[in-house]
Amino acid sequence: MLSYWLYILLGNDRTGKTTFQKRLIFQLCGVEYQRLGRNRVFEITHPRAPKKLTQLFIMSRSYQENKNEYESLDKYFSDYFQDADICILSSHLNLDDVREMMDQAHRIKYNVGGIFWSNSDNDTSEAIARFNWDERFWMNNPSTEDEEQWNRQIDSLAKEFSELLILRAYSQ
Repeated sequence: MLSYWLYILLGNDRTGKTTFQKRLIFQLCGVEYQRLGRNRVFEITHPRAPKKLTQLFIMSRSYQENKNEYESLDKYFSDYFQDADICILSSHLNLDDVREMMDQAHRIKYNVGGIFWSNSDNDTSEAIARFNWDERFWMNNPSTEDEEQWNRQIDSLAKEFSELLILRAYSQ
């Protein structure tokens, strides 16, 4: 039995979503990026990852930042999305887009987890949290002007999340 998961990072600009994806790639795949390409699959090389956990798909920039290119979420999922053991998408707090992302992911038999950020918590994120998620995650990422502290926060969140993903893979 297999359980595939797609996680949607939810937050507006400057939340930490792209930096989090870079750090997650480093934690799971051992590759470090300054500039992250879009819609890429990475080989998971973490020493404690089970053999069945082999690939990570990363969207990178939020859907809305490339909406003109993608044209629609239906087209995004048919032309840009790639199946992987773990998939990470990214979205601004747009009710219709997030709902459709969830619907598209469920259509292709993925469980969907919403990843909410403390520094992007508002009425819209609260409305999105009420959607029919398979699971919700809360990332405590307070805003700060200290770039070093910001990077430590994101590093810590990515490490914790990668450990969670590895542990879950043994039972899913």
